[in-house]
Amino acid sequence: MSNGDKTKLGIVGTAIIVIVAIGAVSGIIIGLVGIETIQPGEAGIVFDKQKGVIEDKPLLKGWHWVNPITKELYICDIKIQKETLLLTAASHDSQVVTTEVTLNYQILASDWPWLIEEVGNMDAITLKIIDPQMKETLKASTAMFKGENLIPERELVKMEVTDKITKSLLRSSISVTEVSLTDFKFNDEYQAAIERKQEASQDVLTAENRLLEEKIFADIVVVQSEADATAIRNRASALAENPEIVSLVIAERWDGILPQTVLSGGAGANPLEVIFGLPNPLPSPIKALT
Repeated sequence: MSNGDKTKLGIVGTAIIVIVAIGAVSGIIIGLVGIETIQPGEAGIVFDKQKGVIEDKPLLKGWHWVNPITKELYICDIKIQKETLLLTAASHDSQVVTTEVTLNYQILASDWPWLIEEVGNMDAITLKIIDPQMKETLKASTAMFKGENLIPERELVKMEVTDKITKSLLRSSISVTEVSLTDFKFNDEYQAAIERKQEASQDVLTAENRLLEEKIFADIVVVQSEADATAIRNRASALAENPEIVSLVIAERWDGILPQTVLSGGAGANPLEVIFGLPNPLPSPIKALT
């Protein structure tokens, strides 16, 4: 083999080595670049560039290898999301009302592939589905109530909004977790009229409560008076039928000591008559004691 042939063979060998090295390095780079990490609360949606479709199976938390040349990865949030809008609607009696609606919702990993394909990313879903449904649901719900009833019946309005938007978004595979409404606000004139009516209603309620308290107190007095009168009648009847009871009670309560001074009654006065106001002569049980 001539020196020229050896030189050519060396060049070819070197080229082969360089090509293999470049291929190996490229493979390592591609391999490293293709490693994707899905965090908790996320889902990875893979788009196949060659087929032009979204793969049905999402990638869940952990490490995954995605070919960076033929595929593209979308990271989607599967945690609970929050959307707040200041909305205007009309009541049943055509009163314009403004309220702040807050919606908490969630999209599961299994539902992201078709949403990505049919609607788009989270911003597109919010713009095309979430916000319009919040507006339409509020309008449909407030239209069921008169303006003056929206504030006192806010919980009922909230229930209507929650029920309607839950059913509506579920058709798009979006799960509602909570809905909240702030205070309803009307124009200044109507708001003032509502406040005046509420104050008048409160005054009426206060007056009714006061009258009720007075009636209850009067009923208590009547019942007590009737009870006292009944007790007095029963006592008088018992004494009339059993006069000896008086003498017996006095005898039981007397300590046996006569007063040192008799204030009235003369020489023949009975000390027990002076002490207890008993008639003279005394009934037989008392006479036995004197």
